[in-house]
Amino acid sequence: PIAETIDLNLATSLLHEATSGRRQRAIVVIDEFENLGDPQDRRRFAELIKQLSDRQVALALVFCGIGRSLDELLEGHASAHRYLEGIKVPPLAFERRQAIVARAAEALGIEVDWQVLIQIANVSDGFPHYVHLIAQKMFWQAFRQPEPVEEIGRAQYLEAIRAAIGSVEEHLRQRYDLAVKKDRDDYEEILWAVADRREFERHHEQVYEQSYVPIMQLRHRVPLEYKPFMGRLASLRSPAHGAILRSERRSWVRFREDMIR
Repeated sequence: PIAETIDLNLATSLLHEATSGRRQRAIVVIDEFENLGDPQDRRRFAELIKQLSDRQVALALVFCGIGRSLDELLEGHASAHRYLEGIKVPPLAFERRQAIVARAAEALGIEVDWQVLIQIANVSDGFPHYVHLIAQKMFWQAFRQPEPVEEIGRAQYLEAIRAAIGSVEEHLRQRYDLAVKKDRDDYEEILWAVADRREFERHHEQVYEQSYVPIMQLRHRVPLEYKPFMGRLASLRSPAHGAILRSERRSWVRFREDMIR
């Protein structure tokens, strides 16, 4: 019988026993590793990798996750890097994002306005998942029209965006709601400002001057002064706001999960 609590030594032994009779190395894929929230659990995985390698267990582990480095995913466990090879998958190129939608439209016998193609490529942030999601919602919008649609324009695109927002991953929506639904009604525009440019990491002053103030002007609202703005920015890094933002160096900020951006 398997013990209720499995420590690293027992886990290594069980995996060794499970793979010992195989002719070829077993492969285990662990997807969405970045969603393993407890840093201690990530370090345990790093230690497991080391033990599996030291005991020459015929098992290959493939970790898939969103992060800038192995160090970030494994919480800085230095020794694990000797047993791993990192393969960075960059965001999908701008032209390839457009091509996904254009090819689907061609197969359906429908035209998509070129500005809509550009907007989808921009808003998807390089993630194929979002390109597929927005395009799917957009084509369904066209399909449901009472009259045949020959070309999809901005109106259908905006409806598709609204539908896509409503079906994004629940944990992302929960974190966003936790961040912005507070007594003060001024956190949402700050998050929009952080996400306003293509850079994943931005300087505080750039966020305020280049994005936050113009956004507030567009919404006909009075922007916060710089000092209270910085206070709200600090709050968005706290657990009370879901720690939706993080700061890895002084005066710079980014989203904790790039998918939220």
